[in-house]
Amino acid sequence: MDCLKKDNNKIYKILLVVTAALTMSACAISPESITDNARSQRIKQDMIDLYQGQEAVSGPISLSEAIARALKYNLDQRVKLMERAVATGSLEVSRFDLLPKLVLNAGYNDRSNDAGAISQSLISGSQSLEASTSQERRRNTFSSNLAWNVLDFGVSYANAKQISDQVNISNEMRRKIIQNIVSDVHTLWWRVVVADKMTIEIDTILSEAREAINRSRELEKKKIEKPMDALQRQRSLLELIDRMSELRKEMSHSKLELANIMNLKPATKYTVLVTDEQEIPEYRFDINKLETVALASRPEIREEDYRKRISTLEVRKALLRMFPGLEISTGRNYDSNKFSFNNTWSTVGVQVSWNIFNLFSGHAAQKQAETQVDLANIRRLALSAAILTQVHLTWQRYLETKEDYWLASELSDVENRISDNVAAAKKANRVGMSDVIMSRASAVAGRLRQGLAYADLRGSISKIHNVLGTDPLPDEVNGRDVSTLAKAIKQHLNKQTSSLLSKAAKQDPNKAETKSVKNIKEKPKPKDNQLDESVVGKILDNHQVSLEYTTVEPIALESSH
Repeated sequence: MDCLKKDNNKIYKILLVVTAALTMSACAISPESITDNARSQRIKQDMIDLYQGQEAVSGPISLSEAIARALKYNLDQRVKLMERAVATGSLEVSRFDLLPKLVLNAGYNDRSNDAGAISQSLISGSQSLEASTSQERRRNTFSSNLAWNVLDFGVSYANAKQISDQVNISNEMRRKIIQNIVSDVHTLWWRVVVADKMTIEIDTILSEAREAINRSRELEKKKIEKPMDALQRQRSLLELIDRMSELRKEMSHSKLELANIMNLKPATKYTVLVTDEQEIPEYRFDINKLETVALASRPEIREEDYRKRISTLEVRKALLRMFPGLEISTGRNYDSNKFSFNNTWSTVGVQVSWNIFNLFSGHAAQKQAETQVDLANIRRLALSAAILTQVHLTWQRYLETKEDYWLASELSDVENRISDNVAAAKKANRVGMSDVIMSRASAVAGRLRQGLAYADLRGSISKIHNVLGTDPLPDEVNGRDVSTLAKAIKQHLNKQTSSLLSKAAKQDPNKAETKSVKNIKEKPKPKDNQLDESVVGKILDNHQVSLEYTTVEPIALESSH
């Protein structure tokens, strides 16, 4: 007995030392900030990961290639892909919750003394048997138990259905991101087209304007020109430089934004593919049909449909939890104890459990879940109203941008004709070089307004597809490279346009009209009805060069962006 007591004391001491060591190590933990070296390494790795595996730009980028690059490399789109993968993984995990629980246990037991017992008579109170044991000090045990709870199965099934709807929601959120990316690419790409066409002309005008300012200052110093006339001329030229510089900045910003959407490095030099003639279909839609298409296809409204189904399943789960739980179990056991008559045996059991308080809390949970369903209905109705408003606003914007483009084209034509007449007057020494520069600047600004109006028109067309929930990406693409993806996107967009025309057009979709667009880089030739040189002076006196223009910015609504 003394030896056993000594062994027990040693075990207790060892346990005490181990417990104290673990406690001290836990108390020794303190906050540790990330070092500058670690941050530097992280930055280097992030810069590599940002642009790793991307195909280099090998030539002018077409619209379909810009969309392909944006969809393949854009980080927002990749985030939604990862969120979809996480949701899909959660669904795979939830499916295992529907299976019965199979629990395997294996153990080794060692006692410091024998597990013995004596018996005492209940009548006389005397000891009836000597101390005896029926268990070894050291023994191995093993058991396997299979249990299936009917109530847990019902709740797990509802959970799995909810998670599957979460996967559907993540798919709709990805659709929304893709549609917004494609819409932004359309708007920015056409603005970059204008920038590539007009940058050289704008830089030339700015250079000539600065030279004209220097000449005017020299004339002012030499008193060849009246001070007031010189100052007014300089002011006009400076205002010209200011406005043209602002327009140039705006176009350069569009190029940076397009590079960002395509996930190109900000310093990447690239150009866009430009054609001389462009055509725009003259859409004649039935607005009521457009509303129907939008309410059926928009990712946001589909997302609300899935959220309502999730709330409905929550009501079912609240009802299930009020029922008693029925558990059916079976198992197989093993014990190496030599005193056991049977070392292996099987078990079968049925157990019913019922938390009575669930009857009271279940009604409250059910009511709350039903309120969530009502909220989902109201939220869907509010979103539907917003979508209908967006459809009408987007259609109105398309009609307005068409009118703006027509007006900008007419103004550009007039400005070019005035510039030609002023140039002719300069040859006859009727006007000065500053007047020529001002008129040329007005002509360049007119072509720039025309180009930007055309870009806005193309952007409004892409907004129609966006507000209707049109999918720009085909379901399957035979290839992962940018060129293959670009071809597939171009073909799919054409099909989507034809499908939209067949669904919502007022007339035969095959009769949709198209209109050619003038090349904004080349100045139109002078027409026969040019202004007479005798009235050029009056025109210059009355004509105020205006470089301001109006563009209709994209509709910024929360549910579409």
